[in-house]
This record gives sequence, C-alpha cells and structure tokens, in this order.
Amino acid sequence: MSKAIGYSLWLVPDTDSQAYLALSERIKDIALKYQTPLFEPHVTLLGGIQDLEKNVREKTQTLSKTLKPLEIQTCGIDSYETYFQALFLKVKKTPEIMQIYEESRQHFGLPEKEHFPHLSIAYGEFALNDIQSLQAALESIESVFFAKTIELWRTEGETKQWTKLETFFLEQ
Repeated sequence: MSKAIGYSLWLVPDTDSQAYLALSERIKDIALKYQTPLFEPHVTLLGGIQDLEKNVREKTQTLSKTLKPLEIQTCGIDSYETYFQALFLKVKKTPEIMQIYEESRQHFGLPEKEHFPHLSIAYGEFALNDIQSLQAALESIESVFFAKTIELWRTEGETKQWTKLETFFLEQ
C-alpha cells in the first residue's frame, strides 16, 4: 500500500463519453480481480502540490481560465512496476500537452522536471507475470478524448482517502 501527498490536478474525459466509460470499466475490472485500488480515469497534470487548499483552489481557477481544451491520445501500454505506475497507457507527448504542463508547473511555482504524461489503469503491487499478461490483454487498447476540465483532487494518504474538491472548465 502506498500513500500520496498534497493536491493533484487531473485532466479527465467527460464522464458520459465513450472513452471515460471504457477506461473506467477496465480500471474497475482489474481492481476487482486483483483487489487493488479503484480510481477515476485521469491524466495527472500536476501532482504533489503542497499549499493551503484555498490557495490551490484559487490558483487552479485562475489557471483554468488561461487554458483551452485539448485532445489526449494514448499510445501503448506499459508498466514501471511501481505502486502508482503498475499499469498505464502512455499519452502521446503532443506540443499541446507539454505546453499545458509547462504553463501549469510555472503557475504553481513547481520545480522543472521531465513530464511523463500517462493514464493509469492499475495501482498496486503485482507479480511480474500478472503485469505481463495484463499488458498482453490490453495491448490493443487505445483511447482519444478531449479534456475540457481540470479536476482538483486532495490526494493525501491512501487512494481510498482521495477526494475530488472541484471541477474547473478550461475556458480559453
């Protein structure tokens, strides 16, 4: 079991979209089969934000007014064999997604680091053969969706303790 800290900004598909429903179903199936945490489909824009909740809300609201919706494309499945990257879809590093990350990072005053956009399919600790069989089973999964919102989450503690605080529409 692993714990996270602070606040996170997530790019998410519309909850009534085909992409959201398909991704949510795959996440749920794996979580039930392997008794791992259940979570919403998302691409983490920023994580580990350490600030007062009021400040994070205000900064996220301001940021959302400067960003425009963007297309997110997944491009293959992988694993880093770590708790929060046990199984994920790689996200195509388009200029748009890298720009929205950089603008967000600067807006929150976070240090520069390499951005690795991905959409997690499973959190947890898996045996290597389970990861390999899941990768083979999901090899052809691809998803394309438009992110029209940023969700602000308190990602403090275990996954089951995470809470969505607010949804902000990308307005530009």
